[in-house]
Amino acid sequence: MAVSDNYQTFQFTPSGQSSLVLSGSLESYDHQIPIRMASFEYLKRDGAETEPMGGGQKKFSYRCVFMGAAPLQVGGPSYTAGSRYQQLVRAIVQQPLGVLVDPRLGKFQVGCLGLRAREEPARAVDTIDFTIDFAENQVDIAIAASSQPVPQQQGGRVLALNTALIDQINTFSSYQSAITANVALYSSLFTGSSATFVSAAVAAAQNQQQDLALTILLGDVLTQQNAFLDSLNAARAFTLQPDVSLTPYRVTARQIYAESVRLYYSVLAQKPPPVPFVVPSLMPLTMIAQRLGVRVDDLLALNRVPNPFGVPMGFRMIVPAQVIRQ
Repeated sequence: MAVSDNYQTFQFTPSGQSSLVLSGSLESYDHQIPIRMASFEYLKRDGAETEPMGGGQKKFSYRCVFMGAAPLQVGGPSYTAGSRYQQLVRAIVQQPLGVLVDPRLGKFQVGCLGLRAREEPARAVDTIDFTIDFAENQVDIAIAASSQPVPQQQGGRVLALNTALIDQINTFSSYQSAITANVALYSSLFTGSSATFVSAAVAAAQNQQQDLALTILLGDVLTQQNAFLDSLNAARAFTLQPDVSLTPYRVTARQIYAESVRLYYSVLAQKPPPVPFVVPSLMPLTMIAQRLGVRVDDLLALNRVPNPFGVPMGFRMIVPAQVIRQ
């Protein structure tokens, strides 16, 4: 089954335990999303009036299958289907409450209602079909992903701080010196790098594809911030101003980078998390990328591949979740 662009990693994280990633085992799912309605009927009047009374408790049911050896947890070892099933049962019995990431609706606080499992050794060896049910465990709480800062608004904060820094640096225009001219130059490079990062981040927020270039662009913002701060320190030799006079500029510069970091995580919050992938046999990285529907550059950025021309069997990789094929 091909996973579409808006598909997320299906996983359940019991409170205080590791995440149970079940995307590769998911066959189908059912949602129950009730709406409470109050009806008002009147004597000697036909019909009735209906008033919404809020949403009811959401329930989720997932039909899954464990087949052969595969990791149950992110970065964990491989197990047989029986071992994986035993670990799943043990985890939900010890702690049935936790965070569910639904493939379509995102994150919910839930309680596990139980498991129903079936195994037919005569039909398929080391294969267990099971259904796992959850019920919502939250009141008037939005999906966690929606509580993150909106990337467009967060990008506006960065650009507003850029403008504020440029206005502050105009005070250096009265000094005719190459040293103070560097302050204006490095402030321009700094605000330019942050503006470039904002544009890329807002564009990345419009789709569910992983954009690994954001990490590089954010690192460039930090590099330009440090260069700008160094130019400020160097300018004191000419301006003869006390060090404390540079505090407003330093604060604004660090706010720009801090808000850029918040923008970075607000974009990541809208992306499905990466999931593990075990190479089934010796093959080149280009074949793996074609099979998973991802770019080779993305795989190289997420993994330390010793030999891209021959990735050995059993090699564990991290790949973007939304393009995994089951």
